Amino acid sequence: MISARNIALAACIVGMMAPQAFAADEMLEGAKQQMELSNQLIALGRERKDAILVLAGAHLRNNITNDPIGEAGDIPDKADLMEEAKMLAGDRDDLKGIADDIDAASSRGCYNWNGGTGSFSCPPGSQFAN
Repeated sequence: MISARNIALAACIVGMMAPQAFAADEMLEGAKQQMELSNQLIALGRERKDAILVLAGAHLRNNITNDPIGEAGDIPDKADLMEEAKMLAGDRDDLKGIADDIDAASSRGCYNWNGGTGSFSCPPGSQFAN
């Protein structure tokens, strides 16, 4: 008779030998896009020492689907975008507080809050102002 211990051990070994569900060559394009975006958010967050970017990358990685990343469409002005974020936050007061902080903060570099026109604004004294 085969013991339960041997069956469990065999199941573990077979499980370790099985291919990963999201092996790189099997991922659909949407999942690949999301993994790359997650990697970029985490890398940028580490470079800037920005916890929100690292958390956003980790959150995305935690919720990867096969849905492709679509176009952002027209980006509204900053206040409208923060209102949209608060609406998406639902009852999460912590996320609403982060949106308020971002809304109150000024940019440290160039930004594109010009309604998606493609033109950028750079604050005076910025390395990109010229």
